[in-house]
Amino acid sequence: MIGGNPMALGMTLNGAHGRTYSDRQAAVRLEGMAEAAINQGYRDLLGLLGGLDSRTELRIANSIWGHSKLPIAPAFTEAGRAFFDAEVGTLDFGSPEALTAINGWVNGKTKGRIPRLLDQISADEVLFLINAIYFKGRWRNAFDPKDTRDGRFHGDGRNRAARLMFRRGGLRYQGADDHQAVDLLYGHGAFAMTVLLPRPGRTPAELLAGLDPASWGRWRSDSPRRKSRSPSLASVWSTDASSRTISSRWEWGSPSRARRLSPGSPTCGRTGCTSREWIRRRSSK
Repeated sequence: MIGGNPMALGMTLNGAHGRTYSDRQAAVRLEGMAEAAINQGYRDLLGLLGGLDSRTELRIANSIWGHSKLPIAPAFTEAGRAFFDAEVGTLDFGSPEALTAINGWVNGKTKGRIPRLLDQISADEVLFLINAIYFKGRWRNAFDPKDTRDGRFHGDGRNRAARLMFRRGGLRYQGADDHQAVDLLYGHGAFAMTVLLPRPGRTPAELLAGLDPASWGRWRSDSPRRKSRSPSLASVWSTDASSRTISSRWEWGSPSRARRLSPGSPTCGRTGCTSREWIRRRSSK
């Protein structure tokens, strides 16, 4: 089980050959790079991300879980340990203790945010490569709890009453024909949450279907920093006005997605770069 996770897919490259290797290399968009350069790129990326911002807590954990009845090549597990800091375990997947061990690992690495990853292990599953991220940060510019108001949340074809947070200030914002977008920075600005809001008449699925590396790059380069205040964008934050949200702390754990490195990070340009782009640039140094 690896899903579509870029780092988990990166780990599989060390056990792949021929067409399988080239297909997975294309999946993480690192075509043409030598395996050694890819491994070192991931190794350097793990070292970089954890220390980018002293005001945020970012923990990245990897693990390899193999079936006790299927030997794993030592070179594969050694590469996982050396370049991905992967913990390696061998379990009897037919035993209930296997689920307990894997779910316990995920629960611990995400500090309880994902208490259970697996409900069962099927008979044809023989290897699990798992990547987990825990992130906790303060907003760089916090929402004022006093500016929480009653409003309408628009989503899933329904309009619901909700407590909404508002903020006015200088933000990296873009208004396009099919969406609005804004960056909300954490800590010292090394990490950001990018919020995309479809225009009326467009669904989130339609917006995401047209989001590819090229369109994402255009948005990153074209979006000016401007003062903005948008009740529609503010409604994104209406999950509820709980103490955790209102105190301007955001804490979550999730399977990893490639995050953007901030502008000014090593080998990144003015608008930042994805972790994949960083690996490419780092390996060419």
